[in-house]
Amino acid sequence: MSSRSGRATTAPQNVSGFHYGWVVAAALAVSEAISWGILYYSFPVFLRAMETDLGVSQVAITGALSAALAVSALAAVPVGWWLDRHGPRALMTAGSCLATAILFAWSRVGGLGGLYAVWSVMGLAMAMTLYEPAFAAVVQWFPSHRDRALLIVTLVGGLASTIFMPVAAWLLVRFGWRTAVQALAALLAATTIPLHALVLRPAPRVLSPNRESHCAPRSRRRGSGSWRLALPSAVSSRSRSACTASRSSRSTDTRRSAPRR
Repeated sequence: MSSRSGRATTAPQNVSGFHYGWVVAAALAVSEAISWGILYYSFPVFLRAMETDLGVSQVAITGALSAALAVSALAAVPVGWWLDRHGPRALMTAGSCLATAILFAWSRVGGLGGLYAVWSVMGLAMAMTLYEPAFAAVVQWFPSHRDRALLIVTLVGGLASTIFMPVAAWLLVRFGWRTAVQALAALLAATTIPLHALVLRPAPRVLSPNRESHCAPRSRRRGSGSWRLALPSAVSSRSRSACTASRSSRSTDTRRSAPRR
């Protein structure tokens, strides 16, 4: 629809002055906390149980998580391309569905080869659901105040380990690691899939005539450059995450090996 001033606008998605972007930010904050807690922080909790069950060392098992992080970093290129052209809604919904299926497959692995195969595919699901696409959605919805929205997503997402490592440990003690993983898969599916599919919407766009002639070339230049920037950013993020998992695993082992008084 065009107004008398010649501006091309879309219908605003505000209700009584409320910006729908805050709903998107809140939904992403919850889904990121759940996704990080289940897809990443639960892994070191199950290390000792997998070592006993699969008959391989913890070092070899941890290599599966490293493989997932490497795949996730490489997948940043096509993920960035998709985000530039189609937005995060379909991508994050499909990523949650894929992650759910991979979690159930993880609970059924019988050897080290199957574990590596499952977690290599998990790396793709991580690239589709974790911070990178979530931040892209926030940026699209917030031309201003995006720092506050990003802060909300980051702060709530930072609670993932605090919430889900104890939950995973309780499930492990109560049901065993395979059933625990299946329970976490059901929780991931019941929460993140509807949040991504129903809450995420395309952000409204407002274009003025004096910018329309320059918008398309800039968009093409931005799209072609962002995927080049996505890979080093993802590599850095995954490297920091790998260090966090390693420290979490060592601290868990230390607590378990400490003598009881």
